[in-house]
Amino acid sequence: MFRGVRAIHNAVLETQQKLARILQQKPELQQLVLELKGILEQEGLDLQGQTMPSKLQLLRLFMKPEVRDAATKLTAAFQEAGINPQEMMGQMMAMQKFFGDLKK
Repeated sequence: MFRGVRAIHNAVLETQQKLARILQQKPELQQLVLELKGILEQEGLDLQGQTMPSKLQLLRLFMKPEVRDAATKLTAAFQEAGINPQEMMGQMMAMQKFFGDLKK
């Protein structure tokens, strides 16, 4: 069990370090992150909260042109910088699921 935790932790840590380096090197990418964050907050998404929005809430949110455009620009910028956004989210979700399972 602890090997699995360590592997997930190492993968997430590596991705976070890579992301931090790229954000330092590319201020335009950091600006895109801040823009999307601001738009999501304006739309009522609580980015500091402990609860995740439902799939329906996310779907409705990303149907809005402003949100979709900002997310598309950010995804393209991440990919151009060598970060796979889906992989990064997958690693973070795996870590969250694992620690959620430990609490049960």
